[in-house]
Amino acid sequence: MFLSDVTTTRRTVLTLVLSTLAAGRAGAQSGRTIRLVVPFSPGGSTDILARAIAPRLGVLMGQNVLIDNKGGAGGSIGAGEVARAEPDGQT
Repeated sequence: MFLSDVTTTRRTVLTLVLSTLAAGRAGAQSGRTIRLVVPFSPGGSTDILARAIAPRLGVLMGQNVLIDNKGGAGGSIGAGEVARAEPDGQT
């Protein structure tokens, strides 16, 4: 993996986490599980970083965080999954 790939991966995960935090504030009282969609395959650096962040994110949000890998098509499958999700702040 090249340095630019690592930077892009970190930016992607940071964007996902910040989006989850911003959207999740509205639905934080629901008690449902937050679904963190990682738009890359399991075992990669993005997945490892998301799994490292998920426990702390769960504590901050007061909810369980589920990592959902949707790899393929350079991340567009995962992005499409998030775009089609219910706008309830849980994805």
